[in-house]
Order: sequence, then structure tokens, then C-alpha cells
Amino acid sequence: MAKKEPGIVKDFEWNLGEKDKRGLERKIEKGIVIAIVPASNKEAEVMEHLDELEFLAETAGVESVKRFTQRLEQPNTLTYFGKGKLEEVGQYIRSHEEISVAIFDDDLSPKQLHAIEEVFKVKVLDRSGLILDIFAQRAKTAQARASGFSANAIYVATLARIMDALRASAWWCRNAWTRRKRN
Repeated sequence: MAKKEPGIVKDFEWNLGEKDKRGLERKIEKGIVIAIVPASNKEAEVMEHLDELEFLAETAGVESVKRFTQRLEQPNTLTYFGKGKLEEVGQYIRSHEEISVAIFDDDLSPKQLHAIEEVFKVKVLDRSGLILDIFAQRAKTAQARASGFSANAIYVATLARIMDALRASAWWCRNAWTRRKRN
């Protein structure tokens, strides 16, 4: 066996069905990865990003079963990509019941997360959420767990603040319209 350097794990391999050192079985989820291909980017660049995203997903315990891309200049503000592609991906997920997660290459707004989850009916993660999930899974020390918890709390709080602002804005618009109709 090779000499081990402090702090470096070599020749680590996780075999499905084995238990970790705490006796817990590691469950592998099935998922899909999704990306927008801007007109200015080459297809090869996007495939490289998706390769990286699949590697991150595998690190988090998600096996990627399919990739979806759509050529758009910028993501749709409500659904990330067009309604046709949204329905295509949703249909694929419904026809493959083993899929439990959809992972997006870009950061999603709370509005996009909500709209996509409504159509897909599976867990939806963006790149930042996936990375935070990996940190949470890999944290060994109390300090690392606290840092991961803190980062995740900030991420979730930011999403919640944006959602609250959107709800308040919608409430104000609805009430302003109602008041306007009465006058």
C-alpha cells in the first residue's frame, strides 16, 4: 500500500450497497442535468460544463441519466427555458419514475425554482444548491458542519427574502388593481 500523506485520501472507492463508517447505506438517486446554450457559446463549451455538473452530481450521490439543452440567448425569467422544452423535460421525468432530481447548470431564481418544481414534481437544484449539498454531505468536523449549515441558511434565506418580496409585490399590485376598479 502506498504511503499516506496527512489529510489526503488516496484510492478511495465507494461501492454501491456498502455502508459508510457510521453504518448508513448511501442511496444513489437518479437525475437529469439541464443547461441553456447561449448563441455566443460553442456546444463543446456547454458539454464541458455539463460534464462538470454530472461529476458534481455524482459526488452528491446523483447518477445522471440524461442531459437536456436548449439554445437560447438568455434564460426565460419564469421557466428558465421555453414552455415547449419545459413540457418535454416534464414528460420525460413522468415517463421515468426513477428520476428524483433535476439539476440546472445555472443559478435559478426562486420564481424559476417554484415554476419548474410545479411542472416536474421532483426536487430541483441549481449549481449553487448542489455545491452546498456536497459541502453538507462531506462535512466531518463540527466547524465544517456549522460552516455548511451557515452557508445553506444564507442561501435559503436569500431565496426566501426574494420570494417574500415577490409575494408582497403581487399582493400590492392585486390590491391596487382592486382599489382602481372600485373608483
